[in-house]
Amino acid sequence: MMKWFRRFLVAVMLLVLLATAAIYLTPLDTYVPKVEQVLSANLHEPVKIRHLKIGALPIPHLVLEGLQVGEQADIALQSVKIVFDIRSLFKPQRVIHRITLENGSVTQARLEKIPALLQGEGAAAIPFRVEELQFNGIRLVMPKFTLGPLEGKLEFAPDSSLARAWFSLPEQKITAIVRPQPGNAFAIEAQASAWSPPNYPAIVFDSLSVNGVLAGTQFNAKKFSADAYGAHLEGGAMLEWQPVWKLTARLDALDGQGERLLPVLGNPVAATGRLHGKGRLSTHGREVQALPGNLKFDAEVEIKNATVHVPAGSKRPLAVEAIKASLSGSLAEYTLSNLKARLYGGALSGSVVVRSADTLVNADVALADMAIQPVVEVFNDELALTGTIDANAKLSVKLKEVENFPQNAQLDGAFQIKNGVLGKVDLVQAASNPLKEGNKGGATRFDELSGLLSIDAVGYHFRKLKVSSGALNAEGRLDVSPQQQLSGLLDTDLKGTATLVSMPLVVSGTLRDPVLRPTKSAMAGAAVGSALLGPGLGTALGIKAGNLLNKLFGKKNEKTDGKKETAPSK
Repeated sequence: MMKWFRRFLVAVMLLVLLATAAIYLTPLDTYVPKVEQVLSANLHEPVKIRHLKIGALPIPHLVLEGLQVGEQADIALQSVKIVFDIRSLFKPQRVIHRITLENGSVTQARLEKIPALLQGEGAAAIPFRVEELQFNGIRLVMPKFTLGPLEGKLEFAPDSSLARAWFSLPEQKITAIVRPQPGNAFAIEAQASAWSPPNYPAIVFDSLSVNGVLAGTQFNAKKFSADAYGAHLEGGAMLEWQPVWKLTARLDALDGQGERLLPVLGNPVAATGRLHGKGRLSTHGREVQALPGNLKFDAEVEIKNATVHVPAGSKRPLAVEAIKASLSGSLAEYTLSNLKARLYGGALSGSVVVRSADTLVNADVALADMAIQPVVEVFNDELALTGTIDANAKLSVKLKEVENFPQNAQLDGAFQIKNGVLGKVDLVQAASNPLKEGNKGGATRFDELSGLLSIDAVGYHFRKLKVSSGALNAEGRLDVSPQQQLSGLLDTDLKGTATLVSMPLVVSGTLRDPVLRPTKSAMAGAAVGSALLGPGLGTALGIKAGNLLNKLFGKKNEKTDGKKETAPSK
């Protein structure tokens, strides 16, 4: 009896295995038209299926291969696996435990219809209950833009409405959790690391966090925070993509290091400092690629404890205690207005306009009560000059050629320096010795040094120079070439002597080794006057006579050591 029972069980098992194998091996493509018809009726869209089969592992499931939904194949999937809850097949409501979508694409237009399908009446109309929808290798296709591949999971409540969703973009290192909200809206919490915006691989965010609400064709990022290039940002934004792309954002806080941010902006100037800012920005475009080109921004910025190397190869940086300004414009051209800075015991104010295409900077600035020596040392360590300066100037320079300063600059301004010392020259000594061939060294103390300054490709040009002190007054002009060669003429009047001595001095040499000497006519007049009337009065009268004769009959461009004594034409 037992032997017979064993044989019976073996036979039953063989029949079950044969029946199961028959199910798996029986072609199901003949049922494809019927399945397409049922799916089309429920989705209200044409559905196409290339193959239909049953899979065995890990548990029995139905496989749809080559699935397309819509006239334009808005949904195109390589494979769809459907795992039924076997226990529900004999119950009034049938349950699909899991649907898995693998390798395919979904268009933006189709995606926008999914929320209505998953919530409210749309969910109630589905003739079966789905517990879970998984997907991987899915790309979201937008006009001239593709996002993905995506992977994730959607979990559904017993009433078939969406309970929770999880998404991931592995290549972009983004994850997001989605929860439904009233009114076909969805709360989204997204995180990203080492992420670059699509089509902008050069921009990398170390971390990004966004909390917001997706409703229809807009996403309200109520709060975001990001870390990139040593900077931390916080704020909120609104993104819309129909009928056109539109982005508006507020920046509640920006804190970062200038030395890491400026290279990202393509700024060739080497600078450091702690940057703080807040503001707003907006942009729009029919395509997402147009958003950067239409970007507009308006912000308040502050930089503390800054250093700037101008030019980039300068030996000493420009040290700035603090800078405040209003920043507005676009990536093509932006303006720093209401500019205020504290440096070297004084203040700088004005405005700056930057044109990005050729890095052209146009500035209109004023200086007040600023120590001049550390400013001079930024550009040249051969000139010894102290005092406090008040000035105003208009400047135009290309930042990408800043190493060629001043050849790449245009500047026009006026200045006044008070209570200072001009090193390497002694105007009083030079004016007191008209018969001496050349005077070097020493220093000139002054109460005030003023004039007009212009800078161009051929150097520095000082006009209407005036020097006043208790010992002398001087007026004239001076040119400094890019090679630091000096060429100029000063009319000096010594005070405190029995006879006021007026002495014209030629300026030559270099910034390192300047030379002062009387003009040829002044030296000849001094020699003749001293010979006829003796030193002192005769010398003074001879100098005046020589100057007068030179003005009346002398050559207009009298030369000394190959240098013109009159201002060179520009």
